[in-house]
Amino acid sequence: MLKTGQFIDNNDKTITDTKTDLVWQKDHTGPMSWQDAMDYASKLELAGYRDWRLPTVEELITLIDFGKHEPASTFPNMPGKWFWSSSSYAPIPDHVWQVYFVNGYVYNVGKYYGDYVRCVRREGHWL
Repeated sequence: MLKTGQFIDNNDKTITDTKTDLVWQKDHTGPMSWQDAMDYASKLELAGYRDWRLPTVEELITLIDFGKHEPASTFPNMPGKWFWSSSSYAPIPDHVWQVYFVNGYVYNVGKYYGDYVRCVRREGHWL
């Protein structure tokens, strides 16, 4: 394992955030629509686990570092891209929240756009 700040590379294609106990998929994928991202997450098997999912917008926000730019994150190899969350945007049913890791901007967008995906799971959960 390699620890960089709050992140531990588990050497199994996952990264553990020691501040939140969330385990993140090390590599991102995409771009893809929101529904394709949800399907991808539900079928992902990684590091012996099958309980991967799209992160909530609150979970994605924990990866933002407003002291940094392009990317606005200290997560290892985080690209400056838009990432999907699983969080719906209540006023517009076909919109969800996303995070832009160039500057940490949080915005809602239609589910048909093509954004990037980094799945997450809670440490201590398994299937």
